[in-house]
Amino acid sequence: MQISKSRANIMLFVAAIIWGAGYIWSKQATNAGMHAGLINAIRGFIYAGLVYLLFHRAVNHMSQLDLRIGLTAGSSISWVTRFRRSG
Repeated sequence: MQISKSRANIMLFVAAIIWGAGYIWSKQATNAGMHAGLINAIRGFIYAGLVYLLFHRAVNHMSQLDLRIGLTAGSSISWVTRFRRSG
C-alpha cells in the first residue's frame, strides 16, 4: 500500500490527537473517582467498535479459530494489565 507523504503526516497527526485526548480523558475519569478497571473496559469497547467499523468485512468472515485466538490474546492482555496496575 502506497501512502503519500502528506497523507501519512495527516494520519500521524490524527493518531497523536487521539492518543493525547486519551490521556486527558483518562485523567478526568480518574479525578472523578472512576475505577481503573471501568476506564479500561470503556476504552476496550470503544476500540472494539472502531476495529469493527474499520474492518467489518474481515471480522464478518472470521473463522471460529480466529475468534478464539483473538479472545484468548485480548483477555490475557487484559488480565496482565489489570494485575500489573494493581501492584
